[in-house]
Amino acid sequence: MLSIVATSRNDDHGGNLMHRMRLCFAGILKLAARHRLPCELILVDWNPPPDKAPLAEAVPWPETSEFCSVRVLTVPPDIHHRYRHAEGLPLYQMIAKNAAIRRARGRFVLATNIDILFSDELFAFMAGGRLEDGKMYRVDRFDTDGDIDEDDPIEAQLETALDSVLRVNARRGTWNRRSGQYSILFGTIADDPTVTNQRLPLHTNACGDFTLMSRDDWFRLRAYWELDTFSFHLDTLLCATAYHSGIEEVFLPDPMRIFHIEHESGWTPEISQARTLENWLEKNRIPRISDAELGRYLEKMETEAAPVPSPNGADWGLAADTLPEAVAVRADWDKDDRLAPVPEGVPPRQPVPNAAPGDADRAAMNKLRHGLKEVFLRDHSPANLNALRELVAQYAPTVFVDFDPGCGAAIRTVLAANDEIRAIAAGPDLGLLKRSLEVVPADARRLALRDSVLPGDGERPWKDEDRVIALVGTALWADGARAEKFLASLPPRSRVVIRDIWRSPLTLDVTSFRPFFSNRVIDDIDPTRCRCFEIADHLPRGALVGGEGTAAFLAWAEANEVEPDLPAGTHLAIVTLPERIETGGEPAPSFRFDFNPGTLWRRTGSKDDPMTRRILSLCGEAGPAYAAGDYEKAENLLLTALTLEEDAGALLPFTYQSAARLMREGDVATASRQWRQLQEHGFLYGVRSVLACCFVRLGMPEKALEIADSAGGPDFVDPGLVREIRAFVESR
Repeated sequence: MLSIVATSRNDDHGGNLMHRMRLCFAGILKLAARHRLPCELILVDWNPPPDKAPLAEAVPWPETSEFCSVRVLTVPPDIHHRYRHAEGLPLYQMIAKNAAIRRARGRFVLATNIDILFSDELFAFMAGGRLEDGKMYRVDRFDTDGDIDEDDPIEAQLETALDSVLRVNARRGTWNRRSGQYSILFGTIADDPTVTNQRLPLHTNACGDFTLMSRDDWFRLRAYWELDTFSFHLDTLLCATAYHSGIEEVFLPDPMRIFHIEHESGWTPEISQARTLENWLEKNRIPRISDAELGRYLEKMETEAAPVPSPNGADWGLAADTLPEAVAVRADWDKDDRLAPVPEGVPPRQPVPNAAPGDADRAAMNKLRHGLKEVFLRDHSPANLNALRELVAQYAPTVFVDFDPGCGAAIRTVLAANDEIRAIAAGPDLGLLKRSLEVVPADARRLALRDSVLPGDGERPWKDEDRVIALVGTALWADGARAEKFLASLPPRSRVVIRDIWRSPLTLDVTSFRPFFSNRVIDDIDPTRCRCFEIADHLPRGALVGGEGTAAFLAWAEANEVEPDLPAGTHLAIVTLPERIETGGEPAPSFRFDFNPGTLWRRTGSKDDPMTRRILSLCGEAGPAYAAGDYEKAENLLLTALTLEEDAGALLPFTYQSAARLMREGDVATASRQWRQLQEHGFLYGVRSVLACCFVRLGMPEKALEIADSAGGPDFVDPGLVREIRAFVESR
C-alpha cells in the first residue's frame, strides 16, 4: 500500500489554488483506480483560515473510491502559533508533511505537493510491486502552464500538460524551453548546459515534489528537518541525509515524470535570479537555509561519509499532538478497517547489518559497472542490459549477434540469460573485446568472433529457422544498401535492437537540445569519443536523438509500418522485422550536433580575453587530433591548456579523455603517471574515481582502495564506492 502526503490551506496561495488541487487529487484517484493501486492520500490542512471553508469541505471529493482513501488532517492555529515566525509564514510545509508521514499507514510513503500531475507510466510503476526498502525514488519535473480542463479525461489532461511544457527540471539543472535559458543547480543561468556545479551525486532538483521511500526509511531518518524557517533546501537535506545513511537513489526515467502546474510565487530559476523570494524573506525577517549553509552541510556529509544528525526529537511529526482527522473518501479496501492505523511511536527500523562477503562482492561490482559505463560499458548501461535480458526471456532466440560489441557486456548478459544461445561478435575492430575476454572470460564454445564489417557479409551465419536478435548501431542505416543487405540476411520476424537512440518527449531545436544532451545523453556515452548526433523530430510527439543514420532509421520504420519499442531508461530501440522489408526514404535530420572532448569545456569568466581565446584554441585543436587517433598530440594540447587555466574544473574532458583511454588499453602504469601529473596541477575532478574502477577491473582492488580512499578536496569520490571497494577487499 502507498501513502501519498501533501499539505495546503484554503488561502489561494499562488493563485487558482482550488483548480490546481482539484486537478491533482482527481488525477491521483483516477490513476489509482486505473492501476488498481490501494493507496491513501493524506492532506494536511495547516492553520486553516477562519473565514474560509476547511479543505475537507472545500474540495469536491467523490462519494466513493475503490482504491484510494482520502484523509484530511487539521493542524489548528494554536499549534501553528507555537512557532516564532507564525505571523510571516502561514504554513510550515515540511512539518506538515512530517505530521502526515508520522500517521501514514502505507508500507511506502510519497511526499509531494498539491499542484502535481503524475504520468500514467509513473503510477503503473508504483502499482507494479517493484518498490523496495532502502531505496529513494526520484523523477524529473516538467513545469506546465497549459489550460488543463478539469472535465477532460486524465489522458487528455496529461497530453495538454505535455504539449505546454515550460521548463524541465532534471538532475543537472533546469532549462526553459521558450527562453532557452539553462540554470544549473545552486548556480546561475548558464550558457553551456553541459556544465554543472552540483555538489551532490543525487537528483535533488525539485525533490520536494516527489520523494518516495518506505515508511521505515522515513522513520529512520525522522523525515524532514523541523526548523522554524522557510522550507528552502530542507528537501535537499533530506535526500543527502538519506544517501549518506545508505539509502540508494533510484531515478525513474522518462516517461515516468510529474507535471507541476505553473503558478505565481512558486520557485523558478528566473525568480531565484531576480531574488524575488529572497527579498520577500529578508523583508519579513524570515530565516532560511542559504546556498552557502547547504553547501557546508553537504561538504560535512561528504567529508565524513555520514549523515548530519537530524535535529528532530522522538516526537517529530507532531506525534505528541492529537490532530483532528476527517475521512473525505473511504476506499473499498478501507471500509472494514482491515488496515488499522500504525500506532504512534513505532520505533524506526534498525540499520541493516553488514552484508555477507558474497553480497558485498556483487554490490561492489554492480556499483563499479555503473561507474565504468562511460569507459568499458559505453553502449550498455544497466537499464540496457536488463532490457536485453527481458527480450531474450520473451523471444528465446537461438542466435545473438552484436556488431561493434565494445567490451562484450551485452554478449555476456545474453549468454548468461540463455544456456543454449549462440553469440556472434562482429565488426572491423574487436580489440577491446579480445582484451576484456582476458580479464572476464566468456563461454568460448558459444561465442564466435568475426572480423567482417557486417554479419551478413560472406557466409550467412544463421539458418532460416533460427530466431535471431541483432544488436546494431544507427550507422547501419546511414548506408541504405548496406542496411538492406543486412536486414535481408536475417530470418523473418527477427528482432533488431538499435543502440544509441534516445527519445525526447518534447520537440528539440538547436537551443533546447543542449540541456537534453546534458541531462539525458551525456551519462550514457563515452565522453572521450568524438561523435555526431542526429536529431529527428518527425514523430507524432517528441524527437529521436541518436548517432548518424537515426533519421534514416526512422524513415525505414515508417515505410515498413514498424513501431519501435523504446524501453524506459534505456538508449535502445527494438523492432520486429516485417515479413516483407521496404527500402524507406532518407530524410535529412532536423539538425546535427557534433560532440568532441572539448565540447564539455567551459570557462566561467569572459570568453573575450586573450588567455581564454588561447585555451579555447588549444581545446579546439585537441578534439580533431583525438578523433584522428593522435592521442599524444591531443593530450599535450589539453595539458598545455590545463597549465594556463587557473579555474579547477574547467577541463573536465581532459581527465576522461586521458584516463579513460588508458583504462580501455589496460595501461595502468601510464594511467597512474597521468594521475600524478594531474595531481601536480591541482586538477583532480573525476580522475580518482575512474582510476579506482580501473584497478578493480584489472584485479587490483587494494590499489583501487588506496586511490579512492585518499581522495579529498575537489576530487570527491562517492563514499558508497569507497565503502564497497573496502568491503570487496576485506572479503578476499
